[in-house]
Amino acid sequence: MKITLEGNTLKEDIKKLEIMAEAFRQKSKEEDGEVPNDEKVLVANTMIEHGGSFVSRLGKSLLSADWINTKIIKDAFGNYWDEYKKIGEDKLKMQRKA
Repeated sequence: MKITLEGNTLKEDIKKLEIMAEAFRQKSKEEDGEVPNDEKVLVANTMIEHGGSFVSRLGKSLLSADWINTKIIKDAFGNYWDEYKKIGEDKLKMQRKA
């Protein structure tokens, strides 16, 4: 990546670098498959409510995890993720019907 700074002041150059860094972080998140926050919260809350002691604690960990650690948890415990995501989605569907 080539960075060209053309600001008139150091402050303008720093601002441009900050904008570029944020764009890079966002692109990295998209490429790494960041989990949407609503999905993360649904899975976490369902794990807490319906899981055993281990899965419940895993759900609690999810609530405080950043996007990288969320991805690590999802990759490592994909079977639990899929199971509790389905339970949570089914529960939401039932609530909407009521």
